[in-house]
Amino acid sequence: MPSSSDPDDTQPDVSAPADPGAPADRSPAPRPAPDKPRGARLRLPMLGRHPRDPPPQDRMKGISIAAFVQWYATSGDPERLRAVIGRLRPEHQALLAPERPSAGIIASTWYPSALVHELLDGLTEGLSERELDDLAERGEGAIMDATLHGTHRLFFRMLVTPERYARYSQALWGRFFDSGRVESWVDGRTVSNRVSGWRGYHCFICKMNREALRIIHQAMGEEVLGVDAGDCRAAGALSCVTHVRLAPRR
Repeated sequence: MPSSSDPDDTQPDVSAPADPGAPADRSPAPRPAPDKPRGARLRLPMLGRHPRDPPPQDRMKGISIAAFVQWYATSGDPERLRAVIGRLRPEHQALLAPERPSAGIIASTWYPSALVHELLDGLTEGLSERELDDLAERGEGAIMDATLHGTHRLFFRMLVTPERYARYSQALWGRFFDSGRVESWVDGRTVSNRVSGWRGYHCFICKMNREALRIIHQAMGEEVLGVDAGDCRAAGALSCVTHVRLAPRR
């Protein structure tokens, strides 16, 4: 999901209480040795967080989900969206307004990850893996269209490189999620990204983040040959790894 476009934080905070026992995620980490890309698609056996994880106590910025909800309401299944919102826990329903654009989600406001998880669980329940992939690709496309548009897309093409994006990936991640450590590195024409310590992990959001990496590198003017999933929390790993394979520069 992350790109570098974000409205000013002028709206009230509706976040869940911070977890006082959670470790800080701000300190830089040494660059890891890159994993080898894997061509086979990773099968995702479950939705939601890993069963051993505690309930998420962190937050997500509204911009990371608002455009997806608006797209789903107009191009997806609006009846299912209304039904899912109607089944949310009362404290989560109170933060939404189904009759408003994006169900009332404000782009510049922080929301509890648990709210987003419950919403996505309802929208993805019963879908096959192929249907989940398709939903993630189309939904993330809507999010990136909302954040990478007009002059901002031109800026990306002219000034941003894979190396520069990798250098600032942690700062960009922090504009959308308030936990998680991101390590990115470039090895030849492969850009790798590792996310660890992400308390708000969700399997479907992880899929959308991989699609975001593809769109972001295309916005730089790069030809993306493929996006491969490495380790993933859905399979019991401690972190989520993505490899973006780029065509040789001409």
